Amino acid sequence: MKQEYLPTTKEGRYYRFIEEMGEVLQMMGKGGRWGTWSQTPEPHADQRPNIFILHDELVDLEHALHQYLIDVREEILWGKS
Repeated sequence: MKQEYLPTTKEGRYYRFIEEMGEVLQMMGKGGRWGTWSQTPEPHADQRPNIFILHDELVDLEHALHQYLIDVREEILWGKS
């Protein structure tokens, strides 16, 4: 995700985390249904095998989780915000 699109609020980071989880689940389902090495037949879609797209979505989820955990830990340390 481009830096300028990253959320800047606690609420935004929470919803980005949820969105990224959904994208990972979607790619896992697609890989399970059509195969991890299959590609989409749609001409304007990402033509890489599903496993590569899943990898990218997992990296995005990892980053979103890291950012959200910072917020959770701050709340634990400093109390409800």
